[in-house]
Amino acid sequence: MKAMKVNLFSIGAMRAASTSIYHYLGQHPEIYMSPVKEPDYFIAEYCRRRLASGKALSKRQHESIERILNSGKYRTAEAYQSLFEGAEDYKYIGEASCYLHHPPTAELIHEYNPHSKIIICLRNPIDRIHSEYMLYVRDSKVDVSFSEFISSRIIWNKDKNVWEPQSANRLNKGFYSKQIAPWLYCFGKENVKIFLFEDIARDPAHICQLLYIWLEVDSAFKPEKVHAQRSGKPISKKLMRVINNNYLIRRYAKPVLPSLLRIKIRDYFYKTFLKKEKMSVHIQDILKIIYFEEINQLEKMVSIDLSKWK
Repeated sequence: MKAMKVNLFSIGAMRAASTSIYHYLGQHPEIYMSPVKEPDYFIAEYCRRRLASGKALSKRQHESIERILNSGKYRTAEAYQSLFEGAEDYKYIGEASCYLHHPPTAELIHEYNPHSKIIICLRNPIDRIHSEYMLYVRDSKVDVSFSEFISSRIIWNKDKNVWEPQSANRLNKGFYSKQIAPWLYCFGKENVKIFLFEDIARDPAHICQLLYIWLEVDSAFKPEKVHAQRSGKPISKKLMRVINNNYLIRRYAKPVLPSLLRIKIRDYFYKTFLKKEKMSVHIQDILKIIYFEEINQLEKMVSIDLSKWK
């Protein structure tokens, strides 16, 4: 039997509860979600097409593309399709990758399956970048303060008299309107569902019901509550390395513990051994300036009240 095409994509944003949505979707009996989160196949496909186009690329660009193509197990069409074997009887077959931050993938996914449903989770961009920073702190990928982390990524525009992010910057992940536009254009508003992180965190059961209603699956189904990704400063870096050790999870926990139970156990350790840190008022004020016009533009585009973000 020919495998059914993927028709449900949860595309981000990063640090906006998209992982929780992935698990809520995967628990529903009418929805099959890829057992591997973030296969990033369509990012790899975009890279392949860019290489094949013959367009001149710098050495750095070429190395970056090769790294993307070689960094994941499911980057080829055959490997990607293998994630969905045996899922033909489900109403929806889905996956979750942060395609939102790679706008060209919208056109590729539409070409692959124009009847797809797209789910987008958004978070106050100021809180989003701080959460991303704290994730790097948790995983020992940065060893600087948040102020230093932000200061190294912004420049003062003398002409406009304002702070602006440098190009190719993680602050740009918070400029959602440019990222969302291709998805609305390709799939139409009726096939793109947008949720806010704040609403998911406050009442996940209600958001799940709204999501299931939109997908026209059994909305009476009640998934188990999950908090999939906490960030913060570890009380013990050595212990955090053990908790985050994927080899230990695959070798000992995965064969005997169900996925949701593993998530709950990890979340318990995160709550116990991570502590939150607040950003300074000065940096917060700079970020408010950087994102102010973007939030206004996004509010008009998606017709969602974002006054709390301001």
